[in-house]
Amino acid sequence: MVVILRYSVLGASLLLALSGCGGGSGGAEKVNQPPVVGASSFSLNEDESTSQRLQATDADQDALTFSLVSTAAAHGTVELQSNGSFTYKPDANYHGSASFTFKVSDGHHTAVEQSCQLTITPVNDAPTMQVSGLPATLDSGATYTLQVQLNDVDGDAVTLRSTSAIAAVQTDGTTQRLQVQTVAAATAGQLRLVADDGHGGQASFQKDLLVTPINNTGLGRTLQGNPSLRKLNLVIVGDGFAADEQQKLRDAALKFAKEMFTSPEIGAHQLGWNLHVLDAISPESGVDDPANNISRNSLFDGHFNCSNIDRLFCVDDAKVFAYVAKHFPNYDYVLVLGNSTKYGGAGGSLATFTMNEAAPLVAIHELGHAFAGLADEYVDDASAPFYLPYYCEGCYPNVTRETDLSKVSWRHWFVDPNQVPTQPGQAGVGLFEGSYYHSKGFYRPLSDSFMRTLGAPVGSINGEAWADSLYQTIGMATDITPAAGTVNHPKGQDQQYRLMLTVGVTQQQIRWWLNGQVQPQWDNQSQVTVGAALQTNYQLTAEIRDVTGVLRHPTKIKQEVTWHVQLQ
Repeated sequence: MVVILRYSVLGASLLLALSGCGGGSGGAEKVNQPPVVGASSFSLNEDESTSQRLQATDADQDALTFSLVSTAAAHGTVELQSNGSFTYKPDANYHGSASFTFKVSDGHHTAVEQSCQLTITPVNDAPTMQVSGLPATLDSGATYTLQVQLNDVDGDAVTLRSTSAIAAVQTDGTTQRLQVQTVAAATAGQLRLVADDGHGGQASFQKDLLVTPINNTGLGRTLQGNPSLRKLNLVIVGDGFAADEQQKLRDAALKFAKEMFTSPEIGAHQLGWNLHVLDAISPESGVDDPANNISRNSLFDGHFNCSNIDRLFCVDDAKVFAYVAKHFPNYDYVLVLGNSTKYGGAGGSLATFTMNEAAPLVAIHELGHAFAGLADEYVDDASAPFYLPYYCEGCYPNVTRETDLSKVSWRHWFVDPNQVPTQPGQAGVGLFEGSYYHSKGFYRPLSDSFMRTLGAPVGSINGEAWADSLYQTIGMATDITPAAGTVNHPKGQDQQYRLMLTVGVTQQQIRWWLNGQVQPQWDNQSQVTVGAALQTNYQLTAEIRDVTGVLRHPTKIKQEVTWHVQLQ
């Protein structure tokens, strides 16, 4: 500040300038101004987050710093950056008003505090649904009480419905029941349940299921095929499963059924099979295992160490067959599942396997023995002398001691009969030494197969034997009307002849002959009519041929049905 003094001395004037600032420039002192905070209110939807920026100005152009003071009324989480940017996420399902307090500082004054106001708009929340305890197989026509939990945070009433054809939902008060459709054949489908709150919110549940026909005793279920049709009936029955373990048996049988037809050689004729699982209650859980001092009272006396071979698992065949016959009188083959996780199995008049993790592959291997008549192709020279007395040339489709290629039973599969693969790892059908437990003197058709190595491909020769056994059991055609053979028929009247293919129209073809002359107009027809114009006895033949490529042998690839008609 500058003060000016005026003096008068001897008629003269004198000016003195006194400065309190040491000679600085003149003018009023500037005062620093606090920051000014802009409007701080935002809106967002329930269960959504928002990223915004708080605004503030400073007349002195000072750098501003933002910081949180309190989030007590935020009803959520706030992350505030020093530049005013923030992210806010409300608590789950919260709607209404919320706020948080922040302050802005310019570094010169006490920071300015202000609240940020937030408005959270309500949004309809979808209901939630939890379904438990639903088995992988559902009985045809049965009703199940659903173990389902329905919740809605908005308090809306929730309804449950099924959007799939295999089952419908019935509501009785607070109890939800599943009414399964009635089926004649095993039917795979997806159960789809929808929970609806009436305001557009939905929750869904999906599960792949199998609806199974039930036999007349109530203990048997069909996992594959139609029990009313003539197919090959394979029954899977358990040993060592207590009363409360029957679903465990069914689940294991279903796992096997799914694995069995993954092989192209076996899967080609899937429609020729009926697979059934049969409940069987044992007094105790488990089977005998002498090596581990385990003794159990099981229904079929299942035990390891059969014939002093530790992993050979056997049962009382007579008991098994008698039990199965009561429930499935038309059974063709039986597969017994032992309730043990120990690796093992056997193949003879029936096949066995266990609950080991490799169970489905073991079961298919053992069926290779019991069903397809195949021999083991692996080498075990220590055990070879035990099995040697049971060998006979020509008894097994996949083993031979013959080295003359022109006499080998699978020669119809040779690409070049004069030069076939013989060395391990070579591709194609040939003559590979090492089979039937013997490293020398016994031969197999392929370098490897499922009869040599667990999980290896079935292979062409074994696949042909499998398909041939199927046709030898059920034939290529059924429901033959009139019965094949001699037929007496009135002269001058039409006569219908029909048959049903045992596998299917994509796997089999039909050709008809009348008196030795092919009738192309009847190709692939399952029913034909011979006209009344015929005045003499005639012969009608239907040839059914397998066209899957699994069969090549000329006598196995086709079957004939012939009627010798005598006109009266």
